[in-house]
Amino acid sequence: MGRHKRTDASQGNTVEQYTTPLVLPQHAARLERVFWAGTVLSEDGVGRFLQQMRLPKLDPESRDALELPITVEEVGEAVTAMAKSKSPGSDGFPVELYQAFSSTLRKRLL
Repeated sequence: MGRHKRTDASQGNTVEQYTTPLVLPQHAARLERVFWAGTVLSEDGVGRFLQQMRLPKLDPESRDALELPITVEEVGEAVTAMAKSKSPGSDGFPVELYQAFSSTLRKRLL
C-alpha cells in the first residue's frame, strides 16, 4: 500500500496519508476495533480520525444536483434495476411485485 507521512502544520502532528483505494476498509476496521474494545472516543480523537481519512468532496454542481427532488422517472429506473428475488422494504413484498406494477406504483413510491 502506498503511504507517506507528513506533518500537519496547524496541529504539529505527523499524519500518515494513504494513497490507495484500500484506505477506507482499513480505517473502518480500525474504528471497529476501537468501538468493540469499549474505548470512549473524545471529540478531538474523532476529528483527527476523520481528518486522516481525506474523504473526497463534491463539486458545487454535483452537490446541487443531489439536492433536487427525486423524479418519477428516477423511481422507475431504480425499480427496474433492482435485483430479483429480494425484498426492498420492510413490507416483505418482492421486487418482482414492484416491477410488475411499476407504472402504477411509481408516484406512490416518491
